[in-house]
Amino acid sequence: MTLWERVKDVAVEVDDYELETLRIDVGEMTRKTTVVHLHGRGEEGIGEDITYEVAPHDAAAAAGPVLPLSGSSSLATFSARLDEAG
Repeated sequence: MTLWERVKDVAVEVDDYELETLRIDVGEMTRKTTVVHLHGRGEEGIGEDITYEVAPHDAAAAAGPVLPLSGSSSLATFSARLDEAG
């Protein structure tokens, strides 16, 4: 059994989320990432979008948390919603 098969039915509860843009200048290049903070049931989960282009991070920062991620679902359903949004 794969790891995904073992965790895909785990319950996910999201109340809200926030985005945090990180930036570092490396020589003549600017490196940005977006940290995603998921909040639910008094807990916080953190992940990072490491797209190498700067524009998607700027767009996410300008738009803010606009995806409808709140609610209860399984990890598989939550992942599918992210795929559809993305």
